[in-house]
Amino acid sequence: MVLVDFLGCRLLATSRLPVSRDTLVFGTDDAGGVFASEVPKPFNMGPRTATAAAVIGQMAKSMNLAEHFVADMRGTLTAVSTCADLEGHRGRDGRLYVLDTARLMPAEAPQDYDGALRWPKVKAPHLVYQLRPKVVLQHPQPLSSDAWSRFGAHDASTHNAAVAAATQHLLDEVLPVFARSLLDRPPYVRTSQRGDHVEDDDLVPRLLHEAGINLRWATLTEG
Repeated sequence: MVLVDFLGCRLLATSRLPVSRDTLVFGTDDAGGVFASEVPKPFNMGPRTATAAAVIGQMAKSMNLAEHFVADMRGTLTAVSTCADLEGHRGRDGRLYVLDTARLMPAEAPQDYDGALRWPKVKAPHLVYQLRPKVVLQHPQPLSSDAWSRFGAHDASTHNAAVAAATQHLLDEVLPVFARSLLDRPPYVRTSQRGDHVEDDDLVPRLLHEAGINLRWATLTEG
């Protein structure tokens, strides 16, 4: 992706991938109607080879995402380790392309600021209120990308409970520790390359993200 300024016009240019509905080998491109299955045919991954499912599964494992089952429109269960609507394509150039990763991180449990189990009233809240990767990585058990969504209906109580525990850990432990850490340093100040202190309006947002906290929780660090 590149931003192009030319003769007073600004264009956002993206590459055109060598994929189509016919190249889908993993996931679903019709909201769970049918899940693709690949005849095991390895991709060349340098010194080794692996199938699309193996490559994507290894990626999910490295992110601490849980394998779970999702049902298609016929009720047939398929095991996935990412969000169900992620797409893996065997491109026409022989490479593996992974698309639609927006839901890769599990949705936060629908918990509002007062502790009630609900989300603020927005459309498709599980697409908006997601855990950050650091919180997912540090959780003692893998978490399902499809928890608290319709794709996660199978064994929902188990996967939803795990994500609820991660959300509660974020609120009860990660946020208070972060708030106390701000007392030990002057906020909005950073040390420049010359060694002097200068204002840094982006410091607190950056520290929040480094701690695995989304900016919407910033108000809970005040006081």
